Amino acid sequence: MRSVLKPETINFSIWSAPNADEYLEEQLERERHERDYQFIVMRKGTEIGGFISGRLLEGSIFVDSTYLGENLRKLQLGALLIYNGVETLAREASTSLVQFDVFESERVLRAWYRRLTAREQSRRGWWRIPPLAPVSRNYKISGLEESAAQRTRWGFSTIQITTSRASYVVGYLPNAYFRITDPQGVDDGELHTALHEVDPAREILFLGPRDVSLPPENLLATSIRLQVGVGAFLEALRKSIPSARLAS
Repeated sequence: MRSVLKPETINFSIWSAPNADEYLEEQLERERHERDYQFIVMRKGTEIGGFISGRLLEGSIFVDSTYLGENLRKLQLGALLIYNGVETLAREASTSLVQFDVFESERVLRAWYRRLTAREQSRRGWWRIPPLAPVSRNYKISGLEESAAQRTRWGFSTIQITTSRASYVVGYLPNAYFRITDPQGVDDGELHTALHEVDPAREILFLGPRDVSLPPENLLATSIRLQVGVGAFLEALRKSIPSARLAS
């Protein structure tokens, strides 16, 4: 998985963890209703050669991750994996829409999705948050022991922090970042103080709107949310897949 992530975005993903493969295997062993995401897997023998993961989000199937190993990429099976994955996920969720995220820098991938009739819905920034001055300890940190156990097992985890302003689920990424998605956390001094207490060496990464009041130089990347009707997407994708593969 790590071999196909771009250097400028690898630190934003749980898949940069050295033992992310163990997380995937553990998810596949769970009952479907207990998984964080639903996974459609392509195997070569007993080995997982590729997968697509998704979940129901705001009435659409959101495709969180797509991965195809080198051996299956050589066989040009990526389109077939996405076709089978989207078809299965959408059918199980009884939805007619599918969404994808791509980074603005991924021009080839964006062009490919446009050819498959996907259209831009929104943009989000990946911001490095400047640290705020420490404030009083009017906050609660929850789940530290469980979080530490998960990081030992997978290389990433989450913790929960409750301040006088809000309650936050914070991603503990496999690198030098905490990740937050709630705009209230950008200038919540209690949250910043709590995260500094947990790990003073880490920076805060905010995934959210492009119009937040942050210095432009703090924008690390931009991701684009694409959306398309499942039927139109599969019809366009079908044209790039040999009929013999669709029937197999």
